[in-house]
Amino acid sequence: MLDGDLNFNSLDSSFQFLDLGQEIISQQEKTICFFRTCCLNEGLAQISSDSSGLQPANYPWALTAFTANQTLAYSKVSPQYQNWLIYSQFYSPLKYLFYAAGTYPFQNQSLNYLSISSEIMKLWQAERIGSERFNIDMSKLQTVYTYSRDRILLALRESIQDGRSFSTRQEHRISIEMFHALARKYIEISSNQTFQNYLIVNSEEIFHLLYANICRFGLALEYTAAKLDISREESTSDLSRIFRMFLQLQKVSFTSVLLQAQGELWKSPSKFENKVKYGLGLRY
Repeated sequence: MLDGDLNFNSLDSSFQFLDLGQEIISQQEKTICFFRTCCLNEGLAQISSDSSGLQPANYPWALTAFTANQTLAYSKVSPQYQNWLIYSQFYSPLKYLFYAAGTYPFQNQSLNYLSISSEIMKLWQAERIGSERFNIDMSKLQTVYTYSRDRILLALRESIQDGRSFSTRQEHRISIEMFHALARKYIEISSNQTFQNYLIVNSEEIFHLLYANICRFGLALEYTAAKLDISREESTSDLSRIFRMFLQLQKVSFTSVLLQAQGELWKSPSKFENKVKYGLGLRY
């Protein structure tokens, strides 16, 4: 512990907290560790019954079901918060492979304008709407998209070549009092028991999976964009929606994002029940 490395006299324990992290990595080369979704859900079930007001969230990873990231925000009335455990998160740092200059790829919200057909764009320009109010530069947006796509593919190619490995991390925001209590108590954790909660996969398989995801959704998105470019105004509504769908799928195909939080596109009101169902709501 870092108990002897911190000057606690300069901290106010009434409102200052510490983030305590643990990182676990396999001793095998060229491997990636993930939290098992089932284990995260089991842990959540164990604490939910006695954690009033808990706000949990699971974020599926790369559109898969076997692994996820998780955040736990404890309510002020919960026993965890009363004992100065404020917040917990469990995640894979693999996402930092694509992190650059404070942003992740495809985060530019203006990319949604690429779903506008050429006919509508010409109409906007004729009415002096798109050029003045929105200042849309379609060629620039296309460059932004291809840069994001190529940035991911390059990072994956380099990772395959270098045989990189990635760990799992868990971080907990705790009070200074809890930090002192942990520092005074030695806790032994069995490595065999710990690794039962993790999925360890060959890193090259994971990198190829992500590479295929980006190429697959990229092909679908770019094909739809080409159809939009030559379509007539009256036939662009469905194409625009499909384009935005593939753009959002591409955003979540290489990292952990809650897909239904990406916009109203994924929310379809049911005609038979008074609630919202997630999905495109398309008829076949």
